[in-house]
Amino acid sequence: MKKLLLLIGLVVSLTTSFVSADDISDFEIEGISLGDNIQDHFSKNQLEQFYRSFGKQHTAVEVYSNEGINHPRYFKLQTYDGMQVHYDDKSKKIIGIFGAINFPDDISGCLKKLNEIKPEIESVTRSTILRKKDEINNKHWDDPSGKSYTTGVTYYIKNDHHIHLDCYDWSEEMKPLIDHLRLGVLLKEYLDLIESEYN
Repeated sequence: MKKLLLLIGLVVSLTTSFVSADDISDFEIEGISLGDNIQDHFSKNQLEQFYRSFGKQHTAVEVYSNEGINHPRYFKLQTYDGMQVHYDDKSKKIIGIFGAINFPDDISGCLKKLNEIKPEIESVTRSTILRKKDEINNKHWDDPSGKSYTTGVTYYIKNDHHIHLDCYDWSEEMKPLIDHLRLGVLLKEYLDLIESEYN
């Protein structure tokens, strides 16, 4: 039985509830776990509608719950404002999941929530964390102005999997991108694909 990683959204504030997780595949984001088959969560039509390419070897579903029902990527989410689910094109295995909670023009609120969630993650994953890396005010590579930053933590999990928790502070030049908190759970397979695609 999958164990639950749950972030419950209450307007712009969140309460967090975690249970012990012995393996990264125990985590669920919006009821979806790493290792699942993407076709168990999205229909063929939805996979086509929400399709997003991330290189030659893997694809993702990208959806939003806060853009209104008429938005082409609208999908009802319980907790998050947006989500990406990355999967292997051949096997359809889910290899990475990101959930985002928007903090429009409220990076301090995002950082506060990040610091509340960090100890919860560390508490339930302590048996699997090999090390962690905190990063503060890193310039985001995608902003030519150099005015966008990320602050967060990467947890290096046994078997070379990762958990990422980050706040994205976008500059005015990157509008309409919205400041947000992003939680990602990633299999080694996802990380290897990214490495091969971009290096």
